[in-house]
Amino acid sequence: MAAMVTLTAVVGALGQKGHGECWVWQRDNDRVICVDAGRTLHVGVAGGRHRPQILILSHDDHDHIGGAVDLIRAAGVSLEQLWVPVEWAILIKHLADAPDVDLLPDDLPQTPPRIETLVATQLVAAEDSGDHVATYGVELHDLLVAAETTLADLAAERDREGPPEASSEGVWRRWYGAASRQEIVDRVRKRATRLIAILGEACRRSLTIRYFSIDLALRVGAKRSWLTAGIPGRVTIANANEAPFWQAVQIPPGIPYTYALSRLTVQNRRALSTLLWSHSRDTTQAVIVWSDSDGNWLNTLSPRGFTHVAGSLLASSAPHHASDNAAHARVWQELAGAPQRMVMICAGGQGNQPYAAEYLVLASRRSCTRCRGHATPCQQVTAHGGTGAGLTLQPPCAASH
Repeated sequence: MAAMVTLTAVVGALGQKGHGECWVWQRDNDRVICVDAGRTLHVGVAGGRHRPQILILSHDDHDHIGGAVDLIRAAGVSLEQLWVPVEWAILIKHLADAPDVDLLPDDLPQTPPRIETLVATQLVAAEDSGDHVATYGVELHDLLVAAETTLADLAAERDREGPPEASSEGVWRRWYGAASRQEIVDRVRKRATRLIAILGEACRRSLTIRYFSIDLALRVGAKRSWLTAGIPGRVTIANANEAPFWQAVQIPPGIPYTYALSRLTVQNRRALSTLLWSHSRDTTQAVIVWSDSDGNWLNTLSPRGFTHVAGSLLASSAPHHASDNAAHARVWQELAGAPQRMVMICAGGQGNQPYAAEYLVLASRRSCTRCRGHATPCQQVTAHGGTGAGLTLQPPCAASH
């Protein structure tokens, strides 16, 4: 039986830098699902007014989570669940576990192991051990309070000297352009403060918070995440498995670890990609929101069967705002196998960025949020219709791009 589905992109006014994106999905009269929350209060409130039951935050770029607290508040009692990358919780736990005297030692350690490997190894071990009793030792609310205390203590320490000079092995090449210890600490505080605000609001409203790990989805023998990770039949995370045992992860103290861990939360390559099911029994004619994912996970998951999902997509978000960025070529490669009737919406992005050629060639099967007017604080583009006849874009693109 054909289903009626609606995918709406909500963004801020074009005058705003990186005006953000928030996606709203509904199948028939089923649950409303929001993916990301835009950059501003206006976008968050607009998304929340759709009364979603589930909010999925893909990663912590500000144009994706800036309106999250406002969305949660505007959604009111309708909102039941918040889904986030597991790295968010691990960063909060790390800050809660390590007081500032441990985070800012006089003698910083040598090159720490790659933080991705450290996290992934422990998550997999916790998942496989079968003994998870110890992983539920502390409530998230208590960790948030302790992490806030650590951040307040860090504020008093941020004027200390910068990181040691780089060694011949490039010990400090992971500082991502930060020029001083003060800048490093400020970046950690800014990022963690946003996450604490979002998770804290979720706790105050007694939302069920679910955590997802790309590392678990990519390991050998993992289940096909797009079929199982989330609520099969409604919405799943295409590139991550659920990771409820995140409290088992232990990160050594020290700003090198803390800063590297804070960088995991923002990485495009680790952004969650959301699969929205058009049918309750299978993933044919699904809709996908890629977020800013680079799609390299497809090298592992597509051979396991995800290529068949892409081959029947009804609609898709434009990868990374349809930017002409080679880092997202793997997603476009996967979309080359999509059916001819698939429509695409480009939401957000920078006003001066060029479009990807793969997006431009879609012609009438694409629409964007960039060629709306500047007057309103929010703009929307919708793909709506039945799974039998396909989806119609409203409004169509008004520009020649």
